[in-house]
Amino acid sequence: MKKTYIVFGLFILISVLWLLNDWQSGDWRKGLSQNAEPELQAIEPGESPGLSFSASSGYKEFVSSDGKLKIKYPNSWLAVANQGLFTAASPEEWREKYNLETVFLAQIFKADKFAQLMVQEGIFDISAGEIIEEMKQINQEQELNMEIVKSDIQDDKTVFEARYLMTNNPNVYSKEEIISLGEKTYLIAFIALEKDWPEFTKEADAVLESVEIIP
Repeated sequence: MKKTYIVFGLFILISVLWLLNDWQSGDWRKGLSQNAEPELQAIEPGESPGLSFSASSGYKEFVSSDGKLKIKYPNSWLAVANQGLFTAASPEEWREKYNLETVFLAQIFKADKFAQLMVQEGIFDISAGEIIEEMKQINQEQELNMEIVKSDIQDDKTVFEARYLMTNNPNVYSKEEIISLGEKTYLIAFIALEKDWPEFTKEADAVLESVEIIP
């Protein structure tokens, strides 16, 4: 089965439409194990130094390798450990130009609903506003229209929401953050299909508000 790779700004949501087709057939878990390239792997609590779990809170916590960024996400989400997938989720142009790398990816599957959390880091010599403009350009090259719904652009932290419009495909909605700390910039996105966004709004707010930056 042909995979669909869709660029959302600087993020890639892997095989959304393919997964939706499998949900409708009731066989998405089998499809993941047999067809996903690269393979998705779950991280269990305690397997990674960047992951901890609190049963009382119902949240897990991702901590970047340098200890500078922490973010909480729901315990029910599936964290992914696959370097090939992480590489595929970072546009090659930005890997070379800005040392961009994906450091965390988690997903949730609910019946016919899907959402994703991604954390990336890089070294940028441009402002947050310019980063967003480059996102738009990357999307345009992929024949996707990125529409900024709202934004709050500041020197050290920018928060924005965007719609990604795709011909003959479901629209996607995201809430994203660009956080600068010294020479390093963190790019964080909570992404879902637009039709499901009302259900994920509070969850997206809680996850992004949980971000903690340690100087």
